[in-house]
Amino acid sequence: MKRIIFLVLFYCIVFAIPEYSLFAQFYDEDCCDEYYLEDSTASDFDEWTRQITEQVNKVNILLKEVNGLNREIDSLRDISFSQDKELVNAENELYAAVGSTKQGIEDFRKKFKDCELRIMECKDAETAEIIRKSCFNEIEASRIKCLPEFWDRYLFMKKRLEECSGQENFEPGMTGNYKVVKGDCLWKISAKKEIYNNGRLWPKIWEANKNGVISAPSRIPKTIKNPNLIYAGQVLRIPLLSEAEKKMQENKAKEIKKKRKKKETN
Repeated sequence: MKRIIFLVLFYCIVFAIPEYSLFAQFYDEDCCDEYYLEDSTASDFDEWTRQITEQVNKVNILLKEVNGLNREIDSLRDISFSQDKELVNAENELYAAVGSTKQGIEDFRKKFKDCELRIMECKDAETAEIIRKSCFNEIEASRIKCLPEFWDRYLFMKKRLEECSGQENFEPGMTGNYKVVKGDCLWKISAKKEIYNNGRLWPKIWEANKNGVISAPSRIPKTIKNPNLIYAGQVLRIPLLSEAEKKMQENKAKEIKKKRKKKETN
């Protein structure tokens, strides 16, 4: 009986202590794991909070930049509106200067283009006369032709119509030609008594020939891109000028001279 009791106590001691120790170990490990998880979760939360704050700051900076750009756009829009208004006023003043309106300019543009095409197809003096009476005289009489959009094309049309009608011989007071000799310049030619008797009217001769002279010897330029460069042998077209056109050309020459002096001063 005593032996049985002894064995029971022995087995209890042997098996109870390891179980308690193992249980304690498991408990401690579980305890440590729980602590680790709690610490890790807190660290992740802090990092997430930092990133969110950083992104919010970036958004705020971008919003400030957008607001600044919007203010700049509003300012530019106001400037654009003001300049558009000035442009409309300038256009109306220009229309008034040539005695027309926006619709009048549009109507003239259509007539001008039609007449331009007809002149390009002109083949003889008879056709030239018909074109002159049917459309070109109206264009020539209009001040609208002086607008930059039409002026060079008008001069070319006039040149082409004169060639088609055979008006190549110079007569005082009429559209004609002049053959450049050594030592000539546009001012000197314009100042000749048989031409304009006024050197300041040289821009009119240049405008009539800058896109093409009547003729020129071989290897001599057929156009006058630079009014200071003309060459002996070139046959220049001398356009007829009314008194009003002479006055206009004088003012234009003075304006060119002023700009040149201002450029040299600067």
